[in-house]
Amino acid sequence: MTENHAKRIFEDIVSSRAQNPLVVFDLDSTLFDVSPRSQRILHDFVENHGMRQRFPAETEFLKSVKIQPSDWGIKQAITRSGLRSTDEFYQAMRDFWRARFFSSDFLHVDRPYRGAIEYVQRLAQMQIEVVYLTGRDEPNMKRGTVEALQKWGLPLTHGEANLIMKPVKGSVEDEDFKEERLRKLSEKSPLIWFFENEPLIIEKILHSTLNIRIVWIDTTHSGKAKPPVGLPVILQDGWEI
Repeated sequence: MTENHAKRIFEDIVSSRAQNPLVVFDLDSTLFDVSPRSQRILHDFVENHGMRQRFPAETEFLKSVKIQPSDWGIKQAITRSGLRSTDEFYQAMRDFWRARFFSSDFLHVDRPYRGAIEYVQRLAQMQIEVVYLTGRDEPNMKRGTVEALQKWGLPLTHGEANLIMKPVKGSVEDEDFKEERLRKLSEKSPLIWFFENEPLIIEKILHSTLNIRIVWIDTTHSGKAKPPVGLPVILQDGWEI
């Protein structure tokens, strides 16, 4: 069984306060379980009049499909359900999901992993600077992101300066965007802790020249790279200090 390092990491960060560290958190599948977002979108697809007319059998079947926290998007859940249909249906389902998942409209249904909010809050209470670095884009997702951070009591600086988002959707790959922004942040602080769930992004940072202390959040990921080995780990719902 993988060991959980949340408490040890917290203590290490606190002990480094004299170096003015930055603690950088990803959002999706790092601090927040996004499966409720996908579940809500799936529900709306099933209840959508146009989709029910086009795909009556599929929408009826999907009523019983449950998105799991370990699912990446909706593809895994639909595959697991055994549903078989046409390319037209899968394209319509994918387009419906993407248009809503990557928007502000459903971010309020995300749920933080158990202990994650308190973890961030306690760091901020100890005067440790917290930054959010996400692949979400500003035009489509900033409003909902700010509202969600405020809803859960996560610290935001004046003007949301500690929230770093893509300026344009799809303008750059997440791994390239985060490496570039971490490089800029490293000019501000010589010590950065970076909490991230996506192995592809972690791999990019590990192969860069950046001296970043990476914490892998073992929840769910794209599968585009192998899970990292030898890094401190926080397990799903394992944020308790």
